Amino acid sequence: MATSDLAVQTGRLVLGDMLHRLMMYFSVEDLAAADPEHGPLAYAIRLLEAVASGEDTATDADEVRGYVQTICEALFSRVGEAAYDVPEDWWSSPLGRVCSSALAVTEGEDLISIADAARELDVPLATLWARVRRGSYHYVVIQDRRRGRPRRMLYRSEIEAGM
Repeated sequence: MATSDLAVQTGRLVLGDMLHRLMMYFSVEDLAAADPEHGPLAYAIRLLEAVASGEDTATDADEVRGYVQTICEALFSRVGEAAYDVPEDWWSSPLGRVCSSALAVTEGEDLISIADAARELDVPLATLWARVRRGSYHYVVIQDRRRGRPRRMLYRSEIEAGM
């Protein structure tokens, strides 16, 4: 696989500006030995790009979810806090689009719109959103090509577990 400009640019940005956050998720040895083209973050981004483009069909949903979560935690978590918020507009960034596309490819069958989830749970939309904000349910943002804008989706398995 050719070196990805996005992986290299992101690796430089994150390794340069957010080293303290990355040290929570990658070993010091990995970071010390890693250059932006060959480090663990670049590997994760390349894998997600391959999944999103259809080049990689062997990587399972759990692995994709794990890489996306690691990237989001590295970028957006605060030291000492378990929860983190991913800014809505990040999902429209180049890295955000790669992550959401990889999730859509591998999780497509397990994703449900928030409106459909509220109907299945028989709760008002506002109640479901309150549960999402409390962390009862997790959402991902998927680029909706038909609507031309991002769309929040919940995991069907979490909704079914909450029924």
